[in-house]
Amino acid sequence: MFCKIIIFVLFTLSVNVTFAKDIKFKCRVIDELENNQQAKKLYLEKPLFLFLNKKKKWLYDSLGKKLKNKEGYFSYHFRTLFNENDQFYFFRIFKFQTKKMRIKESYDFIILDKIDGFFRFVKNYLDNNEKVFFSSELRGYCEKISE
Repeated sequence: MFCKIIIFVLFTLSVNVTFAKDIKFKCRVIDELENNQQAKKLYLEKPLFLFLNKKKKWLYDSLGKKLKNKEGYFSYHFRTLFNENDQFYFFRIFKFQTKKMRIKESYDFIILDKIDGFFRFVKNYLDNNEKVFFSSELRGYCEKISE
């Protein structure tokens, strides 16, 4: 009987994680920078979408499955960090060149304000010495469009 209870609890927990809902945000970009200089406006006419899943600790412009190749393996070797406080969500993703995850290829971070919807989305591309050789930044405001 005890084993059945344990199996039921484990199954319930796995289902909750598997079916955790993604919250979708539609973001209006108001500022675009490349290497800290004004950039050509790529998002002037189209919105940026962000996806939040607190249970999976994910906030990004794509769902995790979009980082997978045709065979279902992640096309990047990456590590993520997700935090939140009363006012902000913080998300970082570090992409590495190899499976050993010693040399970073790039890192991105997103800060999303829970109160007014302001966001910053920065992508930094690194050389072989892990120095930033190119960065892009988007700033704007998001509104929740689905849960």
